[in-house]
Amino acid sequence: MTNLPFNPPNSSVPTVPVPVVVVLAIVAFLGFSGFAYILVNGNENAANLGKFKQSHRFAERGDVESQFGLASHYSFSENYEEAVKWLHKAAEQGQAEAQFWLGACYYSGTGVRQSHSEAVEWFCKSAEQGYAEAQFALGNCYFNGEGVSEDKTEAVRLFRQSAEQENAEAQFWLGACYYNGAGTNEDKTEGVKWLRNRDMSMHSFHSVLLITLVLAFPKIKRKP
Repeated sequence: MTNLPFNPPNSSVPTVPVPVVVVLAIVAFLGFSGFAYILVNGNENAANLGKFKQSHRFAERGDVESQFGLASHYSFSENYEEAVKWLHKAAEQGQAEAQFWLGACYYSGTGVRQSHSEAVEWFCKSAEQGYAEAQFALGNCYFNGEGVSEDKTEAVRLFRQSAEQENAEAQFWLGACYYNGAGTNEDKTEGVKWLRNRDMSMHSFHSVLLITLVLAFPKIKRKP
C-alpha cells in the first residue's frame, strides 16, 4: 500500500492511501487483455487459429512483437505463468513495454514469485529507454523503498521524467512532492502547477479527492 508523501495537519484527518503501483500492475493486465482482444479476438474459427499458430511460430523464432502478442493472449486467457514466460523472452530482447509489464508482474506476484527487487530491475531497464509508465513505477519504488533503498530525490527525478511525457499520475506525485518538499525543496507554486496540469479526465473521484487534500492543507508536513 502506497501512501501520500505527506501527513494531514491533525489526527482528525486520516492519511489517504494510494495503492498506485499495485493498481498499476492490475491495469497492466487489463491493458494486456485489450491488446490481446485486438490480436486474438477469441473466436475459435480456423482463420484466427491459423493466425495464432503462425504468431506462435514467429515467437519461437525470436520475433519480439509476436512474443509480446502471445504474452497478451495468455494473459487474456488468465494463463499468467505462460504470459510471464513470453514476457521474459520479449523483455530480454529489450522491448521496453514488455520490460515494464514484466516488472509489474514481479511487483504484484502475478504469474511469478513476487520480488520487488526483480521488479525494480525490469522497471529500470524500461525506464532507461524512456518508457513513461516504467519511470513512474520505478519512482514509486524509490519513494517507498520497495526493492531498492529509499531515495526520494531519485523518485522526484523519475516522476519528472514521466510527468514530462504527460503521465498524469506522475504529474500528481511530482506536484505533491514539490508542494510538500518531499525529495526536493518545497515549492508550492511548482507543486500547484503540476497538480493542475494532470489530465483529470483519466482519473476517478478518489484521485480528485487526493488533490483536494493537498490544496486544502497548506501546512501539511511530510513524513520524517
